[in-house]
Amino acid sequence: HTVDVAWLAAARPALVLTQDTCAACDAAEGSVHAALRAAGLGPERALTLRPVTVAGVLGSVRRLGAALGEEAAAEATAARLEARLAAVERAVLASAGEEAARPRLLGLESLFPLVASGQWLPDQRARAGARDALGDEPGGAARLVSWAEVEGCGAEAVVLCCCGRTAAGAAAEAEQHLLSRPAVWRLP
Repeated sequence: HTVDVAWLAAARPALVLTQDTCAACDAAEGSVHAALRAAGLGPERALTLRPVTVAGVLGSVRRLGAALGEEAAAEATAARLEARLAAVERAVLASAGEEAARPRLLGLESLFPLVASGQWLPDQRARAGARDALGDEPGGAARLVSWAEVEGCGAEAVVLCCCGRTAAGAAAEAEQHLLSRPAVWRLP
């Protein structure tokens, strides 16, 4: 990733919001700091967020609100989201029953290369009532997996969250790399 130093020098933003969660998706914090210095600005203008769970995402809302002097608005937003999540969790608990009844869900964020989704995505699936088919825990990094792992994980459904791709690009990737796999057609 490149950071537009000329734009930073001209715009002179008071705050530069960035994340440093995934090397494939983000400009690294050090690159952002170097670009700010090259633009004649200090790295203290950068607010780097590193959420890896849903709770971390909500914490990032609060951190951003504090950085902008909008603590009350950020707290209200985070509280509303927490209330919605709690309502989903109550509904899931009421309907899911025992652990064995929860569907085994495979989350993939890339099909070429084959990458199991990480960070907050396993957390979202668990909160929605699913069990991670690969056994990945919320907050863990996305990771390369083999087709043998995917085919042997016992998934009942697959969720594609193709990182960095448009919906059309993700659909094309699925058509090319996923739908040609016989194991996909054996899903319930």
